Amino acid sequence: MSTAASVALAATSGLVSALADYPRPIPLLAWFATAPVLIAALRRGPRGALWLGVISGCFANVEPAREFLPVIPGVLVGAMISSRVALTAVTLALTVVVARRLSPALAVWAFAAAVVLGEWVGEVSGPGLWLTVASGQASVGWLRASSAVGGPYLVSFVVALVNGTLALLVIGPRQTRLMAALGTAITVGAVMLAGTLAAPLAPREARVAAVVHRLAGDVSNRWDQHHVRSEETWQVLAAYEALTRRAAAVGASVTVWPEYAVFVREADLPEWQARVASLARDTGVVVVAGYIDVDHGLNRALLATPDGGVEIYSKQALVPGMEDSWQHPGTEPFAAVSGVGLRIATRICYDLDFTGGTRAAGRAGVELLAVPARDWDGIEERHAMQSVFRAAENGVAMVRATRNGWSLLVDPSGRVLARESSVGGAEVLLVGDVPIVRSGTVYSRAGNWVVAVAALGLLSAVVTSATAREKPVRESASACERRQPA
Repeated sequence: MSTAASVALAATSGLVSALADYPRPIPLLAWFATAPVLIAALRRGPRGALWLGVISGCFANVEPAREFLPVIPGVLVGAMISSRVALTAVTLALTVVVARRLSPALAVWAFAAAVVLGEWVGEVSGPGLWLTVASGQASVGWLRASSAVGGPYLVSFVVALVNGTLALLVIGPRQTRLMAALGTAITVGAVMLAGTLAAPLAPREARVAAVVHRLAGDVSNRWDQHHVRSEETWQVLAAYEALTRRAAAVGASVTVWPEYAVFVREADLPEWQARVASLARDTGVVVVAGYIDVDHGLNRALLATPDGGVEIYSKQALVPGMEDSWQHPGTEPFAAVSGVGLRIATRICYDLDFTGGTRAAGRAGVELLAVPARDWDGIEERHAMQSVFRAAENGVAMVRATRNGWSLLVDPSGRVLARESSVGGAEVLLVGDVPIVRSGTVYSRAGNWVVAVAALGLLSAVVTSATAREKPVRESASACERRQPA
């Protein structure tokens, strides 16, 4: 294969990956996006795979970089994108090594395992589950439901496995093609069945609400500069009290306010807490109120129940370069209260780009996840939809109230039941019924077993490859026949 053809295939993969992923995911494209660059890599060898991975990765990440740069410092965006490009290159090179030293069929599985490990590294090293294969598949119901068995990593494994199989169908030997296709078909069928069996039964429903007040532009600008006047705190609080009463009037038993809903100075914190607690008692509604404790640099949610119970949660995962420069992370994975016949937990916005805290809530038997959130222009669609995986993974209903983004009502299988946008400062009063089940799934209990299996399998393949003799990847029989002289 010529250099020009290889570069064209790598660029094609990058462009299709970008369309599949950001800013508005097109899930079907992800199922064949990486096949072209994988074909080129298998032709060019391990060294060629590295630079082809760089080309593909750069094309795939242009749009995410453009969306992040207005908010996150360029150095941090560059580091994140560079690490993703490097992981793409290493994944392709490892796949080629396995294909040449062991077999192309085994390389298909090695490719999927390497993709999973790369995404896991992204979660544990800081960026979280942004821009992963799974995060763009939220609208594929059966695949999303399968995350209750293996989390987001099972979803990514299946999509990567299909891509590897498509590449092998183009260039692999006939017998290998049949084996790979059969193995992939069995795997996809098993995952589909697992997702179907994991779907939770919903014996009852609860009426819940997400509310967002339209904040005046001058107030929002001052608050974002941490300039807070007490009179503005009370004016905005009064607006949220009114929205909560409107939600209660139509039957909502839980009302969630967004992240950054109200900025509160230290001197006003006692009265703030007392008024939210009083609102919960007066309305008979569990109130989950996002707020900023300005003087202590804490991004928090106050959970208040009608019987007087109060819990406060501090956001764990702070957006790099945007929040971590002035806010302090919380130490608890979630906060929970019991009220109105429900066990309710909260996590805040970027927290949901990591699986651990929500999985802990699922193990604790939480039935409803309340999520205050705030997005910015360009990420609102993508960020909202990837958050639904946390509901599906743990079999828990979810209410997401979002400033400058999409507020969602989500069922325990991750299906969006209702949504409303506050982009442009629009007020939101989103009320609806969500199915309620006691959470806790295979994934809640077993955790990232898919990652462990992928790591063991890939390690075994790499060690075996190190002692095996290299052999070129054969083309398909039909391609060879076309090259033979008459």
